[in-house]
Amino acid sequence: MRPCYGLSSLLVPVLAPIFALFLTMPLASHSQELSMDELFAMSLEELVNISVVTVSKRSELLADAPGIVTVITAAHIKTYGARNIKDVLLRIPNFYMFDSATFNATGSSLRAGATQHLNNHILYLFNGRPLRESQNGGLHTDINLLFPIEAIERIEVIRGPGSVLYGSNAFNGTINFITKSAHKKLQASVNNRTGSHGYGMNSLAIGSQFSDSGQIMLQVNTLDEDGARITGIDDQSTSGAMDLARKGQMAMLSGTFKGFTLQSIVSEITLPSISGPFRWTGLSEFELKREFLDVSYQYDINSQWQAALHYTLNQHERFITGPRDSEFFSDGYLYEAIINGEINDDIQLLLGAVVDHIQGDLGETRGGKYKTQHKSMYAQLDYQLNSATKISAGLQWNRPEDQASDTSPRLALIHHFNERWTSKVLYSQAFRSPFGSEIGFVSSFLQGDPDLKPEKIKTLEAQALYGYDNLAMSASYYHSKTSDTIGRSRIDSTTHFVNQDDEITFDGLELEARWAINSAWNLQGNASIQMNEDANGNEDIMIASQSMLKLGISYTSGRGYSASIWNSYFSDVSKIEDQPDSVAVVVNPAADAYNLLSINLAANLGTLLKRPKWQPVDISLYVDNLLDEEVWFPELGQKSVNTYPQSHARGVYANIKYSY
Repeated sequence: MRPCYGLSSLLVPVLAPIFALFLTMPLASHSQELSMDELFAMSLEELVNISVVTVSKRSELLADAPGIVTVITAAHIKTYGARNIKDVLLRIPNFYMFDSATFNATGSSLRAGATQHLNNHILYLFNGRPLRESQNGGLHTDINLLFPIEAIERIEVIRGPGSVLYGSNAFNGTINFITKSAHKKLQASVNNRTGSHGYGMNSLAIGSQFSDSGQIMLQVNTLDEDGARITGIDDQSTSGAMDLARKGQMAMLSGTFKGFTLQSIVSEITLPSISGPFRWTGLSEFELKREFLDVSYQYDINSQWQAALHYTLNQHERFITGPRDSEFFSDGYLYEAIINGEINDDIQLLLGAVVDHIQGDLGETRGGKYKTQHKSMYAQLDYQLNSATKISAGLQWNRPEDQASDTSPRLALIHHFNERWTSKVLYSQAFRSPFGSEIGFVSSFLQGDPDLKPEKIKTLEAQALYGYDNLAMSASYYHSKTSDTIGRSRIDSTTHFVNQDDEITFDGLELEARWAINSAWNLQGNASIQMNEDANGNEDIMIASQSMLKLGISYTSGRGYSASIWNSYFSDVSKIEDQPDSVAVVVNPAADAYNLLSINLAANLGTLLKRPKWQPVDISLYVDNLLDEEVWFPELGQKSVNTYPQSHARGVYANIKYSY
């Protein structure tokens, strides 16, 4: 077993005294978090004008940000319920998360952008820092299943290219998980979630604001579930089954003190999977380990200008135990320098530079070691033309090692017609450089290509936003074109990583709305439709639903309880067997349309029972896939069969949280 670079062993002696310190200090009487009533007392106009930080790497109003942004708040998660990040993200517009025979809860499609069974077209950020392992770029099973949703302050989702500021992987979108900070001398909470299929999750959160400039938060999560059973037919026409038993733990540590910030994630999860071709004889156990560390220092040059330095480590290991024992290791790291400030009252400037080291080991029999380096510089200039109009222009220069340099621009025009109406017109480009496995993987079932070129996307977007009193709405249109798309193709019975020759064109419409009907009832949702075709006129060439409709309604009582219902409708998914040159055999049910209906009941016991001593206790009951729909999605791993069963088994989950 390959040794880690010491992050776990470093955290253990650090975390132990922190736990001991918290356990010996007196606890506060109740949590600092907003109550359910306080959360929904916020007007919709405030929510429309919420500040976001992801689009421009600085705080700005959502309506002023040069991007198409959706914000999921802690209030939304508390009201509509969820077990994990996967449940939450399935509610965002034009998005679906899927399983393959090899990877569980990591394949992601935003605006029909998925070409593989990973998440390498959507960049995940943890408080603004990239979660981007260097071997595959987007293996996020642990984040989607283990990340404690109670730790989330909000999730900022940018739909559309983001490479100007974030580089590779910010291709179809960027998702920033922003976590809560400590706001009291001492605060703590414990959380237990238990439910169907032997599901059990326990969480502990401890935090302290120990000075005006210093705070620390520790979150620990454990998962243990027997798992629902999935069944299907493999590429040898053999029927098989798998119990999705999953066990894991995650620890997150974040702290700030006098300009210094430290953020860390350590996780480990084991789950069943199939190694190699989709054949039940390859049933194996996967163990995934992540060690993430970001250390930064921000310095205020003066009242208008700030500078920041970052060191970010993304270390990831994958151990496979089964017919094909294997071990994969990546330990990429980067350095980033940022300068941000105001030239005058009307002009703001952001400058940055990144040196990204991509390295790892595919194993002696799978391609061996790889090592390369990417360098980039970026800039964004925002000019307030007048009180109603802003122009934003950005550019990134990037140069992968041993390849020609390239640039990715972004232009935006934002205009406020009045207090209610805002429009945005955006043009942006993005890229994704190939990762270690795509370049160097060698096996009988999958072959890398060291000559792969970066894939590119160009996108034109227009958005209209309306926000006033109790109603907020937006309509977004996008037109995208991709080139040199990195995908997988079956050649002589072996899957190969390839640059697809044809350009693919996308057109789509996305609608979002939220209506506070009165002080108790709230309606919100989104709808999307997309079309795509290649240069030869083949339509629905990308594997995705053409339309989605996601709608929720909630009731919040002044007596301390709430009830909600949410339904996500996904239309038929385009068929992998209909793609040009497809060799997929049709052995499983088609990926037909389906509904994922959930309900959530939540209450604060103190308010509900009129017992102040029970005020720290919150309870909820969450029912997922109430209609017990069977869901199938095209198998994007080996592309040898038409579909693969998805992990959406109906379940009931009870949750209790105690806050100090």
